[in-house]
Amino acid sequence: MPLLASDLANPKHLRAKLRRGADPDTFIEDGIFAADDKCTPLHVCSLEGLHRSLSVLIGARASLDLRSDGGFHALHHAADYSCEDEFPRDALHGKLK
Repeated sequence: MPLLASDLANPKHLRAKLRRGADPDTFIEDGIFAADDKCTPLHVCSLEGLHRSLSVLIGARASLDLRSDGGFHALHHAADYSCEDEFPRDALHGKLK
């Protein structure tokens, strides 16, 4: 069961899908970004500021090391997120090794 970008808008729905076996590290290719830039749900949440869904994915042990086809980690996108006050600074705290 693949995750779609639309699944990330609702953390409860996302959590339920992950409980049913969806892979938190699946690459999303449903037109959110350029067709040649596959990325993970963690990338999408970081880019779009979906903080609750980001926390759900980290709780589901989504890999922080995966890069998009463009060569970026989700953390790159989180650092570029334009509203620093809205991004929970502790979302990735203690998760990086």
